[in-house]
Amino acid sequence: FGSWYRAAHQQTVWSTCAQGSCITQASMPLPVAIKGSGPRCVWAPQVWWGDADAVLRLAHWQQQRDEEGLPRITHVCNACANVVRVRQKDRVPNVQYLDLPMLDVPNITRKDYFWPKTERDLHKAVAFVEKAVHDGGI
Repeated sequence: FGSWYRAAHQQTVWSTCAQGSCITQASMPLPVAIKGSGPRCVWAPQVWWGDADAVLRLAHWQQQRDEEGLPRITHVCNACANVVRVRQKDRVPNVQYLDLPMLDVPNITRKDYFWPKTERDLHKAVAFVEKAVHDGGI
């Protein structure tokens, strides 16, 4: 027999048992963000920091900013795009996105395997944020 079920915060898991042996296939956790408190200002008034919820529910946070009389967010630098994936159809219109699949690498040094990519991505992120600030974006 075969069965389908959904595990907490995971994609569908499929299991089958035949003649005393079982095969189970499970996939990675869903990219479901815990509902947060939204973007937080880190460099007034233009640079805001957000978590996965802030980027995945940006349309919600934009609406809340409208209600509070705050300017709309115009740029999103998603530095964990390898985990927090924002599909094209889910992107907020008139917002520029930069997706960087960066990794947290504790104690990274210039000799580390990940250094060149991390350094390149950091330069891209800084340039993106600097241009957004220079152009009056949020």
